[in-house]
Amino acid sequence: MLMLTGHPYRVCFLIVAVVLCGLIVFQHNTSAVYAFDGGSDQFYTCPNGFTFEARHQAARCIRYPQESFVEPAPCKAPYSTLNADYQHMEDRCLSAMAEPTLISCPAGSEIFVQPGNDLCVKRLDGAVSAPFILTKR
Repeated sequence: MLMLTGHPYRVCFLIVAVVLCGLIVFQHNTSAVYAFDGGSDQFYTCPNGFTFEARHQAARCIRYPQESFVEPAPCKAPYSTLNADYQHMEDRCLSAMAEPTLISCPAGSEIFVQPGNDLCVKRLDGAVSAPFILTKR
């Protein structure tokens, strides 16, 4: 059987334990009310192209680095043929009438040399942005 009067501090420890348990339960209930307040009209959103992420009570908008590959532009006159791996390097446009020239890529992309036909790669750098508040209408 539990004796509360056997030690002078035993009653104090019991009172402190009960008060702390009550505070923990009260704080848990109030934080749940604030977290799930149904009357809130504010939502967080991200700019186009960004993904919303939330971790450890923090939020961010993130765009991961991306690469897209496209075919290079066709050889223009007077160049008639595309030679892949010209002299073991980049692809070239060839003609009997002029010096070989490099293949051309669309604006904003660069050549990606690989065995076989080369490709043009367009890189989109990653970025992080703060989310902004979108008000419900």
